[in-house]
Amino acid sequence: VRLRVQNTGFDSKTDVFAAEPNGRGNGADAGPGVLADGRSPAADWQSAQLLEALPAAVYTTDARGRITFYNAAASALWGCSPELGKSDFCGSWKLYWPDGTPLPHDECPMAMALEQQRPIRGMEAVAERPDGTRVPLIPYPTPLFDASGALTGAVNMMVDITERKHAEEALARHRDELSALYRFTDSLFRAR
Repeated sequence: VRLRVQNTGFDSKTDVFAAEPNGRGNGADAGPGVLADGRSPAADWQSAQLLEALPAAVYTTDARGRITFYNAAASALWGCSPELGKSDFCGSWKLYWPDGTPLPHDECPMAMALEQQRPIRGMEAVAERPDGTRVPLIPYPTPLFDASGALTGAVNMMVDITERKHAEEALARHRDELSALYRFTDSLFRAR
């Protein structure tokens, strides 16, 4: 797994920031434990270990959208373990918009991030697991670029918002109950 987030310059392959126009941050003075080309031999392993350790659902894709890595939290959220290199854009069984309309995988936020080569924010989706349960989520797909600026893939963190949705539904029910109570007491008061 190689992580380099656009506009930050950080490249986990080298464990340094990518070269700036002034030549600083290119890993030339990275010190012991770094290969001559600036790469850390443990960077790929460290990146995978870091992503696996996160309690949030995270996965990566290549530039074409094929899943190249996912952590245990992503597998748990999806309810399945998609085959690496064969599943496109998302590992969920099915996707939906919040209103229940089907969301084709090739139109999902990850596909948008890769196509537009920019992070996609402010969207919600619903993942359906193979057992039929649905999980509302907020995705944070972010494209990844190499030191030359070429798209290499993307990383996506998915936040399960099931509890938030339950709280919103409970608040809506409470608001409706209070409204009904107000209308009832108002009609009693006017009936006098």
